[in-house]
Amino acid sequence: MGHRSIDTLCVGSRHRDGMLRGSNPADVAGHGTGFLVALPVSALLAASLLCGCAAPQTKPPMDARPDYAVTGGVGLVVSLPSTPIKLRGADSEDAARLESAAEDKRKLASRGVGVTALTIVTAPLAIFAPFYPPAIQLAVLPFMAADATAKAGQEADRLQQEAAKARLDSACGERLAAAHPDLDEKLQRTLSSDVLKQSIADELRDALQVRSHLPVVLMDAQLDGTYRGEDALLREARERHLPTAVEVEVKSLGLSGDSTGEASGPCRYKIVTSTDVVWWNVEERLTVYKADSLAHDARLPLDSIDLPALADHPEQLRRLLAKGFRDAVMATLNGSTLKFPQSTPGP
Repeated sequence: MGHRSIDTLCVGSRHRDGMLRGSNPADVAGHGTGFLVALPVSALLAASLLCGCAAPQTKPPMDARPDYAVTGGVGLVVSLPSTPIKLRGADSEDAARLESAAEDKRKLASRGVGVTALTIVTAPLAIFAPFYPPAIQLAVLPFMAADATAKAGQEADRLQQEAAKARLDSACGERLAAAHPDLDEKLQRTLSSDVLKQSIADELRDALQVRSHLPVVLMDAQLDGTYRGEDALLREARERHLPTAVEVEVKSLGLSGDSTGEASGPCRYKIVTSTDVVWWNVEERLTVYKADSLAHDARLPLDSIDLPALADHPEQLRRLLAKGFRDAVMATLNGSTLKFPQSTPGP
């Protein structure tokens, strides 16, 4: 018998009138086992307590869509905020949130220990399944409860480690800000949004053409995060007879501290972005693929760099950022539902 999830047991064991599945009162009374009705209820309630320990249910990702064959030409538009790059100050709130989440998981794990013990006590009642079918679930509840408890504990450990790293990064950011007080001003002076956008667009166009073996055309549509921006994108793509359009909307690009994992260790800068990458079927006006991996504070795949030195060399810095975006966006195509003719792996 396959194991059903705890959530299935939590929400799927009762009819709307509150009676357990398979609990025909006349049949139960006829077998003289009416006392069993309350016993499976206790075990199933125990399982419901562990629902909080199980992995949270998430919505299906946007990229869980049917395969889409990319043919013809591809239109590409890139947008950046008016201030393309910002230096992020030290922030200890992330660490506090992670620590709070870790504490919640530990409480759930502690609760799960007691629930597991209860399910072990009630497991032998599964022998009454021939008279009361739902009782068969009692045999698997101890294993499910123990697994959910272990996962909650592991999740708590992971969150605690992330909180510790966030605190080190916050301290690292403070040290970097003190060492380079004029870096933010230099970046704003040397990096213009239009020039950086063109550098990113050129890198992405060339990489997409290599990956897809299709012509990729840079478009001029202005994205503003609204339906008006989407209409402009799709209208221009139709006018250019491009069956597929790609929008790369960079919502934020920031620099922050990155520790090496030790309080007294060296500090360096990391570059993170929140970027939407959306592929459109132009004729149908449908989103056929959306990459979620860059949507929130994704780290650009850049080698260790000396940003304070590069701030005085804007052309080198723009080229570095453009290549980082190219590699990050191309990585979102690995394992995607997009199918390219004669495609080759991206960089």
